[in-house]
Amino acid sequence: MGTELSKLKDQLVRDPRPAVFMALAEAYRASGNLGAAIETLVVGKRRHPGYVSGRAMLGQIYLQTGMFREARVEFEDVTRLNDQHVLSYKKLSFIYQQGGEHQKSKIALDRVLAIDPYDKEAKELLISLEGVLEKQRIRTQKVTRLKMALAHIRQHKR
Repeated sequence: MGTELSKLKDQLVRDPRPAVFMALAEAYRASGNLGAAIETLVVGKRRHPGYVSGRAMLGQIYLQTGMFREARVEFEDVTRLNDQHVLSYKKLSFIYQQGGEHQKSKIALDRVLAIDPYDKEAKELLISLEGVLEKQRIRTQKVTRLKMALAHIRQHKR
């Protein structure tokens, strides 16, 4: 692995194309050096900001390391650069759901299914998410009714 990394580093100096940044970052990732993979991809992003594959890989590594905010930014940027990037919408759905943003998660899954109506994983996730949204809707209705009842009681106590 060390020899491969050295070759890729040398190649990057000679030829800083996006694919070389990706190859070096993947080699770092495979060796378990996620910090170096992130660093490589960030440098690559500065040089090639519109390179979608590099941005998506950076988002995946951020997600893998628990850097949800950074991953979210990358995946949202990827979807602005390529509104057909299914992987990014799926990752965003996960990130939104983890943050309690269930409606945004649903929108991301709806987008996946608009791109690929046969995506079984997205269909299953959407069914599960719709159950969560329905429970939230019912809970919100109950809270609203309780607030109205309390207001009514307070008004009659006066």
